[in-house]
Amino acid sequence: MKWIPYDKFRLETQLKPEEIMEIMQKNTLPGEISPWNGTIRCRKKFVGAVEQNGFRVARWFDDRAHFNPVISGEVTTAQECTIVEIKQTMHLYVQIFMAMFLLGAIGCPFEIYMIMWLEGYSANPLPVSIIVGCFAICFVYLIFNAYFWFHAGSTQQMFERLFKVKKD
Repeated sequence: MKWIPYDKFRLETQLKPEEIMEIMQKNTLPGEISPWNGTIRCRKKFVGAVEQNGFRVARWFDDRAHFNPVISGEVTTAQECTIVEIKQTMHLYVQIFMAMFLLGAIGCPFEIYMIMWLEGYSANPLPVSIIVGCFAICFVYLIFNAYFWFHAGSTQQMFERLFKVKKD
């Protein structure tokens, strides 16, 4: 598992840039990328915007996939092929939610320490509070990261199929 929820990869295909943009147009529902997109049914693979030389989309799911990566792509032409550079990041609201959750997890040991100290426990409450806080931070980080990388990997495979990328 990678440590930061950010993925960048490059696909080389024999399709022309116009064909790639046409594929993206056919598979993208125009609209804003938001967590509530999944409340309506759609047969498209993506929701977002497709421009002349690139796109900014998110995968479409029939449920609310809040941790679904936001995908930015740029299409360029090389001598023998077309290159599609794709970046995947967490949506801004997910990053804010994760930061708030982590701040709460960091504050957890201090709360436990203060409660145990105010209640008058004779043992030192600091080790317990540190263990609980570390567990909470690791748990939150692993949940957010694992869900992101699960969707990021399947999205990369989907792009490879859509753009007919040949594996070496």
